[in-house]
Amino acid sequence: MKLFISYRRADTQAVALLVERYFSDTPGVESVFLDVEDIDAAQRFGQRIRDALAQASHVIVLMGRQWRGPRTAPEPARITQADDMVRLEVAQALRSGATVVPLLVDGAAMPRPADLPEDLRGLTERSAFDLRTARFQDDMDALLRQLTGRTTRALSVPLSPGAIARRAAAGSLVGAALLLATAVAYLLWDGRPCDGLACALQQAFGLGSEADGLGLLAVLAGAVLLLSALAPVLAHGRR
Repeated sequence: MKLFISYRRADTQAVALLVERYFSDTPGVESVFLDVEDIDAAQRFGQRIRDALAQASHVIVLMGRQWRGPRTAPEPARITQADDMVRLEVAQALRSGATVVPLLVDGAAMPRPADLPEDLRGLTERSAFDLRTARFQDDMDALLRQLTGRTTRALSVPLSPGAIARRAAAGSLVGAALLLATAVAYLLWDGRPCDGLACALQQAFGLGSEADGLGLLAVLAGAVLLLSALAPVLAHGRR
């Protein structure tokens, strides 16, 4: 998924930066274009915008209460002017075949078709999504599910090495506790066939000696500890 974030700086610049950070940290998102971060000083601004839009699979249109731009008599709203960059971005996005998602910020309303120039009226036919900055994480996770069908980004982010180590250590402790509880339960069992687990395994599996039973016991204990360490790490990726 290649994302382009369209916004009006006087309207939702701070939110645009948050949205860019969110998707940049999301596995499966190949690229996120935001003009303030992705255009070098030497590049032609308009051409860089057009090139990025041509490559985008999804265009997020951030719309706050001032998205149409200020209106100063006798001038019409900025969005109706032919050289308005936001208008040019959205118009190209609508023509491109990309998935266009109006993202209404903090209660902003979708403009009426009559309030928009002809080349933007198709925007009102797209399903809008409400974004509350006070519930940013929850709402962005819900948007991600709508766009991709996957679980939330937070559950999909790869574990850091430290997190892997902590999960593995916790799992190993659980496995060790399970082995200890099994040993204690065996020793307290009145009907045990012999005094030790190695001896019991020798008899249960028809092994040649108690040393063989001890070796099998070590293998089983190692397997339990390994699986206990791996289980919480693997479970993270399956949510």
